[in-house]
Amino acid sequence: MTNQGPLYMQIKNYILEEINNGKFKPGDKLPSEKDFTDLFEVSRVTVRSALAELQSEGVISRISGRGTFVSEDLKLDYTDSKAANSKASPLIGVILCHLDSPFHIHLLTSIEKEIDRQGYQMVFGLSGDDANKEEKLIAEMVGAGVEGLIIYPVDGKFYNEQILRLSIENFPLALVDRYLPGISACSVYSDNKKGSYMVGEYLALRGHKDIALISPSAKGTIPLLDRLDGFSDALNDNNIAIRSDYWITDLVNCPVPDKKARHLDNINKIEGLLEANSQITAIYAINGLTALMAYKAVTNLGYKVPEDMEVICFDNTTGYFSIEDYKISFIDHSEEFMGKAVVKSLIEIIKGGSPGNTIVPCTLIAK
Repeated sequence: MTNQGPLYMQIKNYILEEINNGKFKPGDKLPSEKDFTDLFEVSRVTVRSALAELQSEGVISRISGRGTFVSEDLKLDYTDSKAANSKASPLIGVILCHLDSPFHIHLLTSIEKEIDRQGYQMVFGLSGDDANKEEKLIAEMVGAGVEGLIIYPVDGKFYNEQILRLSIENFPLALVDRYLPGISACSVYSDNKKGSYMVGEYLALRGHKDIALISPSAKGTIPLLDRLDGFSDALNDNNIAIRSDYWITDLVNCPVPDKKARHLDNINKIEGLLEANSQITAIYAINGLTALMAYKAVTNLGYKVPEDMEVICFDNTTGYFSIEDYKISFIDHSEEFMGKAVVKSLIEIIKGGSPGNTIVPCTLIAK
């Protein structure tokens, strides 16, 4: 097997050579992903990239729960693997830091659909909000030969140096739902300041003066910091006092269902705020999940939404439930538009263009 070219292509060529010399015949089961990972000392992302190309060319078929097989009707001669490689769809790497809310799921779906529509294949990785894992995924995908990367960066005071390096080296890169100050990478993100300003203005027009704000810690999280700034600006412009005793900005971030105890701790904290400040008539929740915890706290105390207490948030909450309408007003920022826009921007970069940033507009949906 040749040692030239991206790692995933070396694995692909190895499999093609083994098929061509008769070691793997039509219908034969191939070694597992782990077998290839151990054999070549690479990540599963790299192995999956090689298998994805072979599958797209009809060389192999992958059956869930059974494994990967050489196609029964394989008739092509892969002696000239370069000719085969030239037919393969180019790869785009996608790295998200979260996949635990309807917003992130819809965003990924939109990205995948647009990548496919543009004639590329997606290689996906989830960092789990771990900067070290994000760095590893970036290195693996670049090593696997992706044409470009779409990254939803990990939150934090300091961003990943790998992202800065890619930007300096002009590697095709587009950030989604984030922009990073000091980095010239193309970014597609929501107009968080304006959206939060719209919330403050809406509540002021509704006659609310005593307004609570609840949020996880915004330290190092640019979208949340922008939302806090936009809301503060709206209150100032409408002569509404910013009451620090009405604000909770240290809720524990607990997006996944298996952290029930943390959800309950947050709900209890919100209940304590409302019990200590009975004059509060509205709550601005910084994101959709926080809004649902606020709704639970409000109803636990016997209030009705929105008759007794108005709840509004950033993010479309309808993805969290299918039947009951919680009457939570929200700021909608289309993840479908965002996904399409970031793929189009990246492909423009891959082709030598220099697209500017795209700011996704926000719409207030009142309940």
